[in-house]
Amino acid sequence: MVEGRLKQFQALMRSPALRRVLGAYFIFSAAELATWVAILVWAYDVGGAAAAGLIAVVQLVPATLLAPFLAQIGDRLRRDRALSLGFVFQASAFFATAAALTFDSPPVLVYVAATLAAIGITMTRPVHYATLPDISETPGQLTAANSLSSSAEGFGAFGGPLITAGLLAVSGPGMVFWLAGTASVVAALMTRSLPLRDRHLHISRPSVLDSAVEGFAALRESEGTRRISFIFGAQFLVIGALDILTVVLGLELLALDLSGPGTLASALGIGGLVGAAGTAILVNRRRMAPAVAGGLIAIGLPLALIALTSNGLTTSLLFLAMAGVGKSFVDVGGRTLLQRITPDRVLARVFGFQESMLMGGVAVGAAIAPMLVRVLGGRGAFLIVGALVVGIGLTQWRSLLRLDARSVLPGPGCELLAAIPMFSVLEQSLVERLSRDLVRVEVLAGRAVVREGEPGDRFCVIESGVVSILKRDASAVEPSEVNRLGRGSFFGETALVRDIPRTATVAAVTDLVLYALDRRPFLEALSGSPLSVVEAERVIDLRAKNPEPENWAGPQMPESHVAEPENLNAESREGNRSQPA
Repeated sequence: MVEGRLKQFQALMRSPALRRVLGAYFIFSAAELATWVAILVWAYDVGGAAAAGLIAVVQLVPATLLAPFLAQIGDRLRRDRALSLGFVFQASAFFATAAALTFDSPPVLVYVAATLAAIGITMTRPVHYATLPDISETPGQLTAANSLSSSAEGFGAFGGPLITAGLLAVSGPGMVFWLAGTASVVAALMTRSLPLRDRHLHISRPSVLDSAVEGFAALRESEGTRRISFIFGAQFLVIGALDILTVVLGLELLALDLSGPGTLASALGIGGLVGAAGTAILVNRRRMAPAVAGGLIAIGLPLALIALTSNGLTTSLLFLAMAGVGKSFVDVGGRTLLQRITPDRVLARVFGFQESMLMGGVAVGAAIAPMLVRVLGGRGAFLIVGALVVGIGLTQWRSLLRLDARSVLPGPGCELLAAIPMFSVLEQSLVERLSRDLVRVEVLAGRAVVREGEPGDRFCVIESGVVSILKRDASAVEPSEVNRLGRGSFFGETALVRDIPRTATVAAVTDLVLYALDRRPFLEALSGSPLSVVEAERVIDLRAKNPEPENWAGPQMPESHVAEPENLNAESREGNRSQPA
């Protein structure tokens, strides 16, 4: 099991597209947190906790309202272009904020520029998570990409505030924004021209408003999507409150200098990095409920302990790091579930609504935190916030387990199925569900898998072994071999798509293991996607017009004699089946 997880990470790192997207996301995460801490410290220095809370709300309310609309760029444009566009907008806003801070502009100009920066951020994260399924080759690789994305967020939560602390000690908040803008330009260049499938771009697009409504409908119609979104919203509220509470903890409870809040916030990031490494155990796992619910509890308990214990700087750093570990598990488990159950055509918009919840939750948390501090004091505020998130984790545990039970774990032939042209254009969640209908079939060398002229009842993809494709000419008594196919190759689609008898005999040259998909699920999958039908017809036409080996899918094998195959009768066919795990 450990070896399988390691292979998924190794395959991920061999993918140039995933490396570029994840590298840009590391940059994004560091820039986001660095600028966020910098602007809060600037506001606190100007007007105390109330001013810090105010600028948080001023930034986040417009971003909350606009996120579902801005995230549509990930469903309306090529997603690499959408990512680059988001980074360019973000860089421009960072530079504008940097100029306002550097040249001591009136506070209202700083507020406007920082608000534009927050709006720019909403264009990046939803498109990033919607892009990962497009460039991940396997379900396990997708979970690994989510895990590394969580590592990026942990790095950002650690490195961003740490960079801010260092720059604030020698310069001012303006320098933080200059650096973040430059880094965002680099991220924009990294995400250009990715090898995407573009499977969602050939569908007519509704208006911007109707498109947003379609994304909201996906939330309304799916109980699982709603529940995960609620959990993320609650987590974001806590994070928003924590942004203010770490400033209070550093400057009031621990009496640190202005670099103190950045140091405390970086502890959350360190925990996020540790937790992200731990989320590797989720790769190839079906059950995500323990990660999500347990992660919520792991966030809340340390925050409550800050209030209940007489702690100094070291203990506070430890508790915040523990909360960061829990956050990583919530992020990876929740996002993996969301990607599994959400249709690809609206995935960016659903993540856009989640981004809206992020901004809204952070804004509400940032607005509530000063009131809690004023009424209950700093420690009392930590206790209430910690107890809230623990309560959510406990109350949602059973519901998440039920959602896990209904989720679809990919079948063992999913990777082979996803590589076939007519299925590669389908949404990943549909391919995963379809793979559960695959039946593993073992065939002895010399036997026929299908015979020319028989009715077509199933589509097959080869897991291991070699088959010979045999066809009869009008003048020939015996069928002649036209090709040989190996692992990853497929056959049987012509009879199913065109509702005709088998057009060739397929015989096992060696002992053979293949996955068979019955007629009904095969046709249902194709009927739901015009692109899939086009790909199937393209393959059928190519094979009909060009029977030479190079025009068939699959590796080329050396020629050898194949005897006329025996019938694979119903009894032997059933006896060779084994159900998918």
